[in-house]
Order: sequence, then C-alpha cells, then structure tokens
Amino acid sequence: MKQKHFALFVLLSPILLSSCTVGKPKDLTPPASSIASAVDPSSIQGAKVLFVGNSFTYWNNIPGIAEEIGKSLGMGIECESITKGSQKLIDTANASNEIGALLETALTTKKYTHIVLQEQSTLPVKNYSQYVEAVKKIAKRIEQTQDSPEVYLYSTWGYTNMCEGGETIPQCEARLRDATFQCAIETGLKATYVGEAFSKAYDQYDDKAFLYCSDAKHPSYAGSFLSAATHIASMFQVDVRESGFLGTPGVTLDAKEECVVKPDVAANLKKIAYEVGVN
Repeated sequence: MKQKHFALFVLLSPILLSSCTVGKPKDLTPPASSIASAVDPSSIQGAKVLFVGNSFTYWNNIPGIAEEIGKSLGMGIECESITKGSQKLIDTANASNEIGALLETALTTKKYTHIVLQEQSTLPVKNYSQYVEAVKKIAKRIEQTQDSPEVYLYSTWGYTNMCEGGETIPQCEARLRDATFQCAIETGLKATYVGEAFSKAYDQYDDKAFLYCSDAKHPSYAGSFLSAATHIASMFQVDVRESGFLGTPGVTLDAKEECVVKPDVAANLKKIAYEVGVN
C-alpha cells in the first residue's frame, strides 16, 4: 500500500507505521429499507483516491483505514493523502503554499479516480464564502490536470468547542452539513457526509465520548474507522457491512489506543456508514 501522509512536514509511511452524490440535506436521509442496491465491490478495480485536508483526515490514518476496508471487500484501491494540521483549503489552493505545492505536484504527475477535499473543521459555517472560493479554485485546477475524477467534499463532525448557544453536538454538525451540501450544489461536486454518520452514532450510544480521543475533538480509532467506512460507502456505493476489516492489533496511532474496533461496535458503525453513504 502506498499511503502518503503529510502532517506539518512531509512524511511517507504505510498504515502499520503511521502515527486515523451531490449529497442530501440533513432531513432527507432515506430509511434503510429504501436504500439503493450496493455496487459489487469486485467490479471496482484501479481506484486511486487522493485525500486533501488536515488532521481530520490524517488522524489515525483515515485514508489507510479506507484502503484496508476497500481491499477487504475485494476492491482494487489505493489511497494517498496530502495533509497538514489546521490547513485551510484557501491555502491549499495556492501553489506557493507548502501543501498547495504538494497538491500541484500530485495533480500534474499522477492520475486519480477520486479526490476528497476536507476544509478546516469550522470554516464552512464561519466563512462560507471563503470555503466556496477555495473549493472552486481547487476544482478548477483538478479539471485542468486530471481526467475527470469524482471530487467529493468531506463533511466532518461536530464537537463541543464548535457548538454555539447551547447547541448539541448533532445540532452543530447539522449546520456544518448544510454548509457542505450548499457548497456541493454551488460547485457541482459530491460529498461524503461523515459528520452525519458521527451524529447517528452519537445519538445511539450512551458513551458519547467513544467516537473522540482525549481532546474531545479528533476521532478515536472507532471514530476514524467510521469516517473511513463512510468515505468508502459514499464514493463507491458498496456495502461496507460486508467488510471483515476491524483494524490492526498491536498498533497505536494518534488516538493513543490500539487500532482495533470490537466486532459488535464495528458491525454497527459499518451499518451506519452504509445507511449514510449508499443512496
């Protein structure tokens, strides 16, 4: 696996050595009984995914988990990432920026089938116009350099420090999701609603903290697993419930916990990812 992870400085490492459709508005999630039939994952070969973002992408090597989930389903998939902590897409859109330069090199030297763009976690609701501007600039450069890959906006999750005026975490996530949805409409792109999956899991479990690591902001390994599963379900419309990947025993990454999800928890997280992603 050729997993690439750039965080503060350029770092290349495999997952075992690493340090986690134009979409729908929040009230249109279909019930499980009405979800479309999933695509045969074995029919997906030669998929090459580039994740572009910051710590909500590289935490616990989320692209690496996504690749492992895909491979466990029989997909031919390779995931790469270009990231830096707290990076904003408006900076990534600038080729003279450190991460912008890395993106420019990747776009001009490689070909991707899917590209995922992740904005700084609160900016879509705090500075929506900048978010749209940045997405349009990057999308234009992708169009100029690539052979029409599918481009997705990564809608991330809510967390306590993001919430305002007594909001619950799902409520502040819903604002973020709406902003992502509107940006997808304006730019003609698609989205992966990872935050929606987080909110569903948040509402289902008594232990609300299990999706987050100790800073109550970044994902635990379970949260990273849910993110990765939602990306795979959303981008490829495959039934991630069939994946047997549960993590990598004995390895600890950014959340400082073993990179394994218990089978019963993993089954439910994959179910949530499937219901959010396959539509």
